[in-house]
Amino acid sequence: MEGTGQNLGGQTCHVYSYRVEAKNSSYAVGATLYGGDKRMVAFHGLVYIDAARYVVRRISAETDELPVSFPVQQSSIWVNYDVVQIGEHEHMLPVSAEVMARMGRRSTVKNEIVFRDYRRFGAESSIQFGSE
Repeated sequence: MEGTGQNLGGQTCHVYSYRVEAKNSSYAVGATLYGGDKRMVAFHGLVYIDAARYVVRRISAETDELPVSFPVQQSSIWVNYDVVQIGEHEHMLPVSAEVMARMGRRSTVKNEIVFRDYRRFGAESSIQFGSE
């Protein structure tokens, strides 16, 4: 599925949906508080591409079909990207994210993440060979 015209952070984006079957998945959902059970699961999501710059602005993923007996009933993640000035250059980097897990019907855990204070570290060196 493709859609155009979604507005994200003031930018018009193309939106693409995707789906990954469990047999091809690397999305692991773990229930460490409930005996350490961990499963690779099917998932689906959306990718938002900036219509003007053709860069990723957001990626989301949400689990599909978790077994009723599994402690985690739903899990999702999304990451937002934006232009970040580091030194004299602009870079498209993650600026925020959210991870959510629902246990049973009533318990939800949500982590909000903010990426900031990006810095560039570097060094310069030179080698000179002397003549005798």
